[in-house]
Amino acid sequence: MAAAVDAPVDAPISNRRSGRRLLSWVVLVLLVGLLAFELISLFASNRSVAHASAADTDVAKRFAVAVTSFDHNRLDADVQRVLDLGSPGFERDFRSAMGPNFTDRIAANKSISTGDIVVGPRVQKISGGRATFFVVVDQTVTSEGSQSQPQLVHTGLLITVQEKDHKVASVQVL
Repeated sequence: MAAAVDAPVDAPISNRRSGRRLLSWVVLVLLVGLLAFELISLFASNRSVAHASAADTDVAKRFAVAVTSFDHNRLDADVQRVLDLGSPGFERDFRSAMGPNFTDRIAANKSISTGDIVVGPRVQKISGGRATFFVVVDQTVTSEGSQSQPQLVHTGLLITVQEKDHKVASVQVL
């Protein structure tokens, strides 16, 4: 008789285990189906990471370094190097953003700055004949003759390059 009493107790445990296994398989099949659907949607829509030309990428890289590197001893040449990378309209925007005394402050402080790219350039968007890049630059700023420690400034930039002439159209400091 003891065997007859034990059988009903074991049956629900066995049913619960098989129910859990079945539920696990159903969830697995649903996840695989969802993954397959997403992969098909991705490839069918031709969505991919945007790619810019090597020339545009090079301009973004050179600009990021140029705009964060200057030396009070050759300031005019450093500013001209930045402006040469920009479109004609960029010069007006650059001078407006820097203010009228930008070079005077650098000269008065005898500042020397070196920019080093730590991230990027990474394409963010390509649209309307322009490519926008994200770049992070570490800028080390010292003052000639100063005993103080160099300042390290982390600067994020969004640099938009015109594809037609590979010139910087705009820059946004983040």
